[in-house]
Amino acid sequence: MSLRPPYRTGLFAGLVVGLLLATIGLPRAQASLAASRARAAACAVMPAKVRPRRAAIPALGHATYKVVKVKRKHGEIGTPPTTKAGKRLVGWDPHRRPGSGTGSVVIDAHTWPDGSALGNKMLRSLRRGDVVILTNGRGHGICYAIKSRRSYARSRIPVAKIFRTWGREQLTIVVCSGKRLGPGNWLRRTVWIGVPVAQG
Repeated sequence: MSLRPPYRTGLFAGLVVGLLLATIGLPRAQASLAASRARAAACAVMPAKVRPRRAAIPALGHATYKVVKVKRKHGEIGTPPTTKAGKRLVGWDPHRRPGSGTGSVVIDAHTWPDGSALGNKMLRSLRRGDVVILTNGRGHGICYAIKSRRSYARSRIPVAKIFRTWGREQLTIVVCSGKRLGPGNWLRRTVWIGVPVAQG
């Protein structure tokens, strides 16, 4: 592996920034930079438990998503409403709050057959190393770095791992995937695991 001299790296970065500003315009670039700084500031210091209100997933773009509480049903996490608005919501299992320090913070999102829901976006773009940020109403929150992504047959979901009550805190994201047999009937589940990290 070769390393580039620092001056070349800096020159290259400067050219990229210059081209970015010329391409997307100064106001948009400034807004993007401000959003990035705000996300970093939200997780510069990891607070105590927070009730998540919004979720930011930079890998999916600059939008943030409203977080709603969902109820467990027959040992499974519930889901947001199956409405047009619901396809952009993040469901949160309130048994564990971000910042608790132990166990699994569990969230989910809908997958729609037309590919337009938040879960579809995650399946397309959320990968290992990406960051998910859960914030409360005051902008304070927890950043999680995704460390794994796996797909499971619906009958072989590791329930104990997903709803873990012990060990270091982790974020668990679950969305339907694979073949769809009918409304709400998908053959697989994709599961991401993230760990808390400080940003900024």
